[in-house]
Amino acid sequence: MQVLGEPGVRRGVGRGGEYAFCWRGQSGSVQSDVVTVDPLKAYELTGWFKAEASASANGQASDATGLVRVLFGLVPDKDALQRAMADGRLDADPKRGKWLGLVAQDVPYGEWIELKVWIHPEQWWRGIDRVRAMISPKLAGSAKALLIDDLALRAVEEGGSTLEIKP
Repeated sequence: MQVLGEPGVRRGVGRGGEYAFCWRGQSGSVQSDVVTVDPLKAYELTGWFKAEASASANGQASDATGLVRVLFGLVPDKDALQRAMADGRLDADPKRGKWLGLVAQDVPYGEWIELKVWIHPEQWWRGIDRVRAMISPKLAGSAKALLIDDLALRAVEEGGSTLEIKP
């Protein structure tokens, strides 16, 4: 049997629970399942991230200079984007391959940090109501992996309360 990469979920490294997703460069990006949103509402996308450094011969981290450069945000579902363009609700070229909302952040070695992205109704593209979270990481220094945990997309209601969206 041929093994291609690793499945991605690692036990014993989660932020609040036992498991976290572990990215080691097995793909150019990590994407969530597609979720349906109401483009008349604002949303908050959150996730927790932690860089792991390469180990030296004695098993200790080689240094604390490792980090992972992360783009984290929402992108339109490819099928929804194609339907919106085919129906004439969205111009084809200007928006293809673009983020609806994102944050760029260096995630340091050894500590969990939370990243947040807010998407307001005026940021939604006409005809787009299906999206996915996307993480585009790049290893730097002695970093060998990015741990990802507790991703959530919540509709922001008036008064600041949130409602979690399930895929």
